[in-house]
Amino acid sequence: MRRTVGAFALAFMALGCQPSAGNKELNTPPPTAPPRSLPPSAQLGGSITLKICSDKDTREQDRGWKTPLLSSFGRLVGGILNVGARVSMRIGPCTADFQVPTCHAFAGEVMCRENFIARVLQAAAWGGALSAVATRRHAGAGDWYDIMARVGGGDLFELVAVEPDSFDRLAAAWEGEGAWRADELHTARDLVERIRHIESKGEEPSGPEETIAHRIYITTAGHLVSFIYGHEMSHYFSNDCMFSEPSRVEAARRIEAMHRLQVEGPLCSSMILPKSTEALLVRPEELKADTCALRGMAYLERRLFSKSWGTPEPELSLTMAFVARRLVVDVASWFLAYGPMSRGRADFGNDGNPTAILLSLVPGYLVPQHRLALIARELGEHAAAEGRAPPPVLCEDAARIFVLQTRRSVSACRWRKMDEIRKAERALVPALSDFVPSGVLGVLRTGNFDHEHAFRCQPPLLEAAPNGAFPGPSRSE
Repeated sequence: MRRTVGAFALAFMALGCQPSAGNKELNTPPPTAPPRSLPPSAQLGGSITLKICSDKDTREQDRGWKTPLLSSFGRLVGGILNVGARVSMRIGPCTADFQVPTCHAFAGEVMCRENFIARVLQAAAWGGALSAVATRRHAGAGDWYDIMARVGGGDLFELVAVEPDSFDRLAAAWEGEGAWRADELHTARDLVERIRHIESKGEEPSGPEETIAHRIYITTAGHLVSFIYGHEMSHYFSNDCMFSEPSRVEAARRIEAMHRLQVEGPLCSSMILPKSTEALLVRPEELKADTCALRGMAYLERRLFSKSWGTPEPELSLTMAFVARRLVVDVASWFLAYGPMSRGRADFGNDGNPTAILLSLVPGYLVPQHRLALIARELGEHAAAEGRAPPPVLCEDAARIFVLQTRRSVSACRWRKMDEIRKAERALVPALSDFVPSGVLGVLRTGNFDHEHAFRCQPPLLEAAPNGAFPGPSRSE
């Protein structure tokens, strides 16, 4: 964390594009286990085509992440598609009709804007790169974790958004704040480019720094792609999910609990008339799509966390696995709250106030803070199941964003007086106790934002995992 987040917004809506000539293709290798049952639509199709549309003003640094997207998507579906099935990509210009910078899908078609995907993947790459650079100066796993705990989604998107000719100035500003040296940021930028190259060319990382950066990246990017495309592929397969096994939050009926809290709890929408809650209703197909997205994350967890990190220090390996999961929550919290085209911290003044407020809610969906809480709970469940005792992965800026979004959803009920708003916030605490850390619940309960320790990321308890299992699949998987 470099500056405290002061407010929030959301830009997570549907968009479309017009595909044209320009194709990439990924042949899925034979799965290591018999394929799980696929929905009939997938069995009949035998292949999946991802469509990417590009804007005329797409930055050069955003144009090189289409093949890395295929790599992450291949890790997600490679174990369940029929042998010989193909994943391909069609690339074309975005039409003027579609202005919202995310994804859109319907039966048999899924399309995303290149800027959106590229910036999410670059944020994941910066997370991996900074993690690797930080290992140079750590005195132990706990010290390394403390360094990475200060990196939030806003920091990563600031690094993504900066133009090449302004990078030196940004690096000097970061050095002036005392957390990172300028030379470390330049090294990290080189590692981001190496990650893009490795994912594009199918090469192996070279040396320990590249290995750490790449393995944290594939976990972070993999889960972000799982959530984005797991959701969209549900629409692609006509509201049928290609993952048959429930996620942990689904099995524990926590998705139902979040849905119930949204439609029956004390939330309001700032987009609609004061006493109406119609915009808080969730369309069944969108709830199914989020359920499928979380199933995809659970499936990827089992797939990624089956190999060793191969680092000489077991405690550092454990901590890296936890940081990779936390980075997923950091990146997701930011693009769900501020939109993927946010300039990160550059959009905020020194007082933490934003230069613009974006929309807080897309009607028909789970509100962003509920989606974030489900992502965090799912990842935390898997970490705990592997023999560790991790703290919640919803902390620092991600936790602040969660509280800000929740408080705004409550205060949007304009007929409420201040004491009624505080009462409504306190009423949420029991319902959220399964999803967010106790310190964050305390902020909602007391309304006191000044206790920074309530948001602080605590290092994981470094207990051994069964068989030393940590992320790091080989290229052949």
